[in-house]
Amino acid sequence: MSKQNFTKPKIFDHDGDMSLSWFVYFRHTNPETGVRKQFRYKKGINYFFTREERRREAGALAKELYELLKGGWNPWKNEVEHPQKTLLQLCEEMWKLKKSGLEEESKRTYLYKYRHWTSWLEKTGYENFSPTEFGVKHAFEYLDHCTKCGYDGAYFNSYREMAYSLMNMLTEREHIKTNPFSKTKGKKKAEGSSVTFTQAQVRLVRNYLSRKYPDTLAVFCDYIYYTFMRPLELTQLQIKHFDFDRYRIKLPPEISKNDRSRVIIMPPALRKHARELRKNLPKIYARYNREYPNTRLEDYYIFGIYKRGFGPQPSPRPYKRRDSLTTMFREKVRKPLRLPKELTPYVFKHTGVDSALDSGLSITSTMKQTGHKSLKSFQAYLRSLKRPDNPAFETASF
Repeated sequence: MSKQNFTKPKIFDHDGDMSLSWFVYFRHTNPETGVRKQFRYKKGINYFFTREERRREAGALAKELYELLKGGWNPWKNEVEHPQKTLLQLCEEMWKLKKSGLEEESKRTYLYKYRHWTSWLEKTGYENFSPTEFGVKHAFEYLDHCTKCGYDGAYFNSYREMAYSLMNMLTEREHIKTNPFSKTKGKKKAEGSSVTFTQAQVRLVRNYLSRKYPDTLAVFCDYIYYTFMRPLELTQLQIKHFDFDRYRIKLPPEISKNDRSRVIIMPPALRKHARELRKNLPKIYARYNREYPNTRLEDYYIFGIYKRGFGPQPSPRPYKRRDSLTTMFREKVRKPLRLPKELTPYVFKHTGVDSALDSGLSITSTMKQTGHKSLKSFQAYLRSLKRPDNPAFETASF
């Protein structure tokens, strides 16, 4: 029996050090010259950031190389003969990396767009393309497909962004030289696209909530309306973020959508709730202390969950799903009142900004409350509400 001209591929993992680049290696003798050389392969195993995942991928690579060597593959002759992963396979790898850095609720939103992208690849037969075969014309073909599906404005941009980001990850890892989506453009958000409640609808909803959910959902919607905070920010708000003496909310960067800390003023309409909350803190703590003895009162959530269906209220338990209260509003409020489907709790933010400006508050003061980074971005927001950028000049006399 003749001796094999190669050694069995092994994993070199630097004793498990994840900061260093792992590889699979083996030695092979050139059948023409007799020279023996060590070959090393990585093939993406270092894109995985846990030891378990990296070892699994490295093991799979070692097994694949071993089967190729037994089948007569000659790494000296042409390393390109090693089978290249398809575009779909690489996108699946990039998606695993991408979703590892997302919050659980964000994964659901991104997953829908990812599946739309991969489903299109499969339907068109592009799934088996090598990454270099997928070009600019194919990128435009996908975006045309998104348009035909009825996606426009921000929705269109979010679908483009998913495909763009995955291809960009392939570019960074040198699977392709340029991102085929880099020559495509997103669509501008249509002016006047933000929905608001009419004043009649505001009164209708408030009257209904004050009867049905006076201390829970009604308060939650009022905070959105008067503070211009987003529902997701409110569900993460804790007692330690309240300044009860000055009626201020200190929003830390880990909660804020734009990753910047800001101070939000509670207008007079919310101060009664703040006073009652402060007064009832000992009772609230007594309710939960036995079940949650290690949770400090200051870490309780202002709009947490007590029991399913009871609505947001002070509790040591936060809402886990970002759309839980949107669903509650839809089932408990919007459907019984037969309101348009686009009216959600988030719309109270747009309505509050609109009402504040109508009442005479300046653009500067309103912008500070919304937390916009610049006047330019706030002006774009105003246009989405169909508001003029400089309303003072409509009645100016000089």
